Amino acid sequence: MKRKVLFNKAYGKFALFKQAFDDFFHNLQTYAADLASLITDRFHLIGNPNSGIPSA
Repeated sequence: MKRKVLFNKAYGKFALFKQAFDDFFHNLQTYAADLASLITDRFHLIGNPNSGIPSA
């Protein structure tokens, strides 16, 4: 998200900033390959009993 929405970008109005975030999350499936490359074998879900990481 930071690379696609925030990195090296400026939004003149908050509405444009918000729209960029909304567009990213509405089209999340288009970034599936990028997201999959960021999730490694060491990725753990918070609160998963097998991860050893307690939920907040």
